[in-house]
Parts: sequence; C-alpha cells; structure tokens
Amino acid sequence: IQNVINKFKINLYWTDSVETTSFIKFNMVTNSTINSILKYDIEFKSVLGHNTWLEYANNNISICIPKAEKDLLLFNEVINSNECRVKKPLEIVIGENTNGDLIIKDLEKWVNVLIAGVPDSGKSNLLNVIINSLMLQPHTLVNMMLFDLKKVELIKYQYLPHLVYKIIKDTETAIKGLDYIVKEINKRYELLEVNGYRNIQSYNKHHECMPYLVVIIDELSTLMIGKDKELIEGLLIKISALGRACGVYLILASQKPSSNIITTDIKSNINTRISFKVTNHYDSMVILDVAGAEDLRMGGDMYISDSEGLQRLQCCFISDSDIDINLSKYACSDVNYAMDDVIEDVKEDDHIIEVEDEDTRLY
Repeated sequence: IQNVINKFKINLYWTDSVETTSFIKFNMVTNSTINSILKYDIEFKSVLGHNTWLEYANNNISICIPKAEKDLLLFNEVINSNECRVKKPLEIVIGENTNGDLIIKDLEKWVNVLIAGVPDSGKSNLLNVIINSLMLQPHTLVNMMLFDLKKVELIKYQYLPHLVYKIIKDTETAIKGLDYIVKEINKRYELLEVNGYRNIQSYNKHHECMPYLVVIIDELSTLMIGKDKELIEGLLIKISALGRACGVYLILASQKPSSNIITTDIKSNINTRISFKVTNHYDSMVILDVAGAEDLRMGGDMYISDSEGLQRLQCCFISDSDIDINLSKYACSDVNYAMDDVIEDVKEDDHIIEVEDEDTRLY
C-alpha cells in the first residue's frame, strides 16, 4: 500500500487497521478530495488484487483487502454469544460489517426484502439465516409461509410449528397461497378498523396476539416465467403494498434478477434490497439501482441497500448440521397447519386479481 502511495504521490496517511472474518481494512485520512484518491482505484487493485476495494466517508478512506481464506462467521456461535442481543421478534442476525461489528436487522423496519445472487454466492444461506433467526421466536408470535419452487432448498423446515401451511413447491399452489395472504391482509385490516387501531403493534398491546406473518419465496423467477405471471405479479404488489401495517412481510429471492422477473411495479414497494455476487452490472442495477455487485466475492459477500444506505457485509454462515441442531429444538413431528383447509378450498376462479397500481403505491 505504501509503495503505491509513494509511487503516485497520493495524499493518504495510515491511522489504523481492522481485521474481520473475510478481509483486512486499512483506515486512512487525506487532505485531498475523495475523487482525487478514488481515481487510483485501479492502481491499488493491480498491486493488491482485483477484489480490493476502497471505502470512503468524509475525509476518511479505507483500503479493504480480502483474505485468501475467510474465517467462517458461524450463525449458531453468533446467536449464542454475549455480543448478540436480539430484543425484538423480527430481528435477524445478518453478519458483520467492514468494521467487524455484528449487524442485526429488524424486519419490521425492512418490511419487504428483495434478495438476488448467482448460485453459491450466499443467497440460499441468507434465507436459512433468516428462517433460523425467526424460529427462535414463539410460533404464537411469528408465523411463516415458505415457497420453495426449487423443491429442495427449504424442505428441512416442513415440521416447523411456525408454518401456517405446508411448504409450497408448485405454481398452482403458490397462487392459492398468495391469494390467501391477500385475503388474510384484508381480514386483518377489518379487525384493526373495528377495534380502532392503525397497526398490529398497537393492536397487540391491548388484545390477544395477532402473529406476524413472514412470506418467503425462493425462487421468484419460476413463478414469473409462466402464463400466470400477471396474476402473480398483481398479488405480490398487493401484499408488498398493504402488508406492513397488519404484520405481513414479504421476502423475495431470485438467481435471475432481470427486469422481466423483478419488475418495476414489484420493486416499487420493496425498499430493502440485498445483492450477493451477480453476473454483470446490469443485474446489479436491477437489484441495487447501482453497479458493483458484479465485483463481490462468492460465499456470503453482499451489499444491503436499506434506509441506512448502502452497506457491504459478510453474511453469517449456517451449515446443514447447525440447521438440524436448531430444528431438533423447535420442530415437531405433528404440525397443525393453521391454513391447511383454507388454502386447499381456494378455487381456480376465486383469485383476487383486481390490483389498482395507483392505490397500492400510496402505502
């Protein structure tokens, strides 16, 4: 680093360094403008490796160099550590930031989430981290509906008492499930209106708990390439637009973040975007509205774009054996799916397809 600074006479001065599980970060200060330093990005990469990147804030610049071998940030170890303090029902232990700080995000603030990444980038692992974070809560407080269109990713969770319905694996049942969720949202709004409350948080302070419902869909592209695309898109828009106040949250994941899969109307109500490594900068733009995710490393390196801005994080890792350990504590062999009969009774012509775009974007 010092050789590059000396060679190009860059106005940078080292202050300290931080080592995380995945890289070493050298913090620097400068009296020059940030742009006058960033123009040497290629020079630093040519010497330190193409995965090196520069971070900046105010007059501080950090040079981040990935480790040749990452240290795993194990979810089960993190969740049981003194550093981890999950206080709210929808808090999720995500991973660590570039300062080595543990990052816990609240799905109540995130509301709806869009996740993308190529195979083995960390997308499926993050879904497991989210589910395992939520299963720590009582099923009377947090419910889930899981859509596993690849049929093998989420099968382990079929005996979770948190599930309101068996894991959905095909498009026809997925439509019935989404249709049920829209009707459930309408019922919850009616309940809030009758009792004079604006949201689920106020209602739960004075009444028997109305459980949060987290809807997780993996793989979105499978739903969006068939003849029912418009129907499915309309239901997803309705759920993402209206779900927040009544405690329904939507998480969409896709390996193919193209604009015909993740449409503008779907994105309009999803303010939290997460991208692992993607194929090119066009896919990065679809997810994050900026390029850069194409340069991420495989194995949990990710960008999160939410109300706090754009952050680069290393996701926690959870192995199959750790999932099994957690399921041994929370799963049960005889799950009573609350919505089994309701969803099975939905008829082909009974779908809610009226979705007014102008109205849904107001929420």
